[in-house]
This record gives sequence, structure tokens and C-alpha cells, in this order.
Amino acid sequence: MLRLGDSEYEEVTGAESAALVEKCQENGWLMEGGYAWQDDPFLEEYPYSFVRADSIEGLREYFGGNWALRQGILYDDLAFIQQVDGGDEWWTLKKLPDGRWLDFESWSFRNVRKDPVEFNRAIVSMQMATAEECSHLDYMLPDEGKNTWSFEKRIETSSDGRETYCRSFSTETEDGRRVSVFETPGERGWNMKAERRDGTVTEWRYGLRSALATASQAERNLHAQPDQADGRGSLSERAETAARAAEASPGRDVFRLKREAR
Repeated sequence: MLRLGDSEYEEVTGAESAALVEKCQENGWLMEGGYAWQDDPFLEEYPYSFVRADSIEGLREYFGGNWALRQGILYDDLAFIQQVDGGDEWWTLKKLPDGRWLDFESWSFRNVRKDPVEFNRAIVSMQMATAEECSHLDYMLPDEGKNTWSFEKRIETSSDGRETYCRSFSTETEDGRRVSVFETPGERGWNMKAERRDGTVTEWRYGLRSALATASQAERNLHAQPDQADGRGSLSERAETAARAAEASPGRDVFRLKREAR
């Protein structure tokens, strides 16, 4: 068990660690006998070592440390592995439903972590995104949004008695409403729920394929017109719009460009 400040990190071992080590063999900076070791063969002694954060704040605290090559951290379905000895270049991966890892990006967190809201949106965006969105580098919530999304993963029981992990993301809008994007046991895709200040709840169950597209649409305009959210016709149209947003969502590239400019 690793401890940093107020956070504790569980060591990742067994098959999960082995799968990440195997994936690292596809990266010339992390593989055995890779680029870094051509100049300094003693670096080969650096072990593969991974830990797990159980909160987004713990993940943010971890990135404030000074980590060696091949050290990494897991959070939910994401993994970040250091590619530069003592540096700040994290190979970023997402775990697929079949257990394989998809590598899709390299991140530097030294500046991003200084702003908890910006860091939250970066990590939650990656969590919400589908594998296709990640592979196309179209995985960010709209940059103009200022919402902080919370994440929860819990065991729920489906109608046939099966227990399964379900994930949910929620945020408070500026006008005080709570918007949630969540999975339901036994159902495919994502649902959305908006609760108004008077306690009225309007819920959608359309099996949207992308949590990111749904949340992005919510931030833009879905929750801005609550009086129009009761008609099935209008909800269906908005659900279709959210699904289309998974293919093309203007606005997400702005965050990426700003990050690369730093």
C-alpha cells in the first residue's frame, strides 16, 4: 500500500498487472530493451509498478509526485504510465469491455492538476468517452462548460437477480438542478435524469451509447429548457441529437488545443 498525503493507493498485481506489462511492450519508451535503454542499459532495472486510486482527488494528488519510468496509476477504466524517467509524460490508456487496453493519448498533468475543476473535467471526459471517441481523440466535454462532474460506481441488481457494476456521473447546474448520466442493470447504454429544484424528476431511458455525448448535450442545452422536457417527442429528438454528438461534437477540440499550447 502506497500513501501520499491523505491518499492511499492499492498495489495492482496478478493478471491485471501482467496485462499492462504486456501492453507496455507495444510502446518503444516502456518496452523491454526500448529506446531509453539503448543509451543507458542500467535503466532496464526499472520495474513495472502500478497502483490504483479510489478517488479523482487521489489521482490528482498522485500526479504531484516525481515518478520513475514504468510506474503508473489506474483509476476506474483508465491507466496512466510514466514514459520519461522523473518526467511528466503519461501514456494514457482506457480499458475495453473485453479487458484489453486501448492506448490513445499522452498527457502532461503538471499544469492541469493545479486547477481541480479543469483536472476533474479532463479525467471525467476520458471516463465518459467510448473507445471510438478516445481513438479518434474526440473525448473532451465542451470547453465552454464549467460543471464539475462527480463519479460513482456501485453494485446494483437487475430484474433477473444478477448483480453488476453500474457507473454514474452527476453535476449541479447553475440554476440548481441536478443532472445525472447513468447505467441501469440489464439495460444497454446510458440514461439521463434531471431533477429540478422543486423535486420534480424527468427521466430518459433511451439506451444512449455515449455518456460523453449525453453529458455534452446536457451542458449545452438539454437542461436549459426544463419546461420542454416532459413531452416524449422532444425528448426523443434530444436523445437522437446526443447520439449524433458521439460522432461529431464541436467544442471538445478547444480544450485539447489549449492544453497543447501550454
